[in-house]
Amino acid sequence: MMTVANTCNRPMEVSSLAARLSLDERVFIESSLGAGRSVADVAQRLGRDRSTVHRELARCGGRGAYDARAAHAWACARARRERTPKLAREGATRANAQAGARSGAGRRGR
Repeated sequence: MMTVANTCNRPMEVSSLAARLSLDERVFIESSLGAGRSVADVAQRLGRDRSTVHRELARCGGRGAYDARAAHAWACARARRERTPKLAREGATRANAQAGARSGAGRRGR
């Protein structure tokens, strides 16, 4: 699957980009609410569900205190990080697993 760089400086799969708000979307939310637009109007203009915008506001200070850049930094920090599988990072564990596989250990009912 193709990857692109997101604003969190981590590669992200294209199919998952729509799952998270971008910095541009957060800035649009901040400026639109500052201009007096309703949450429903902001969500419609973004092509997002109203609940997405409401949850974003609830997590990040509410209508009057929303800061797009702080909200984005916080979202990037709490996003799941990529993890190296245990067998790839721990040589002893990998060696034991490979030795067990060669000897047939761990096979049930065979």
